[in-house]
Amino acid sequence: MRSIAVLGAVGGAGTTRTCLEFGSILARDGRSVAILDAAYATQGLSDHILVASRRI
Repeated sequence: MRSIAVLGAVGGAGTTRTCLEFGSILARDGRSVAILDAAYATQGLSDHILVASRRI
């Protein structure tokens, strides 16, 4: 199992979006993907995940 960590130094840097896009690319390639967003203040994350999962 491999792990990739993406960290953003400030809020609004696009880290969540980058992780979701990268995860969807890996999933389309047939890999198992789990994404944990530790930015608890992120609002609307579920909306982004629903949109990303529809693209797969």
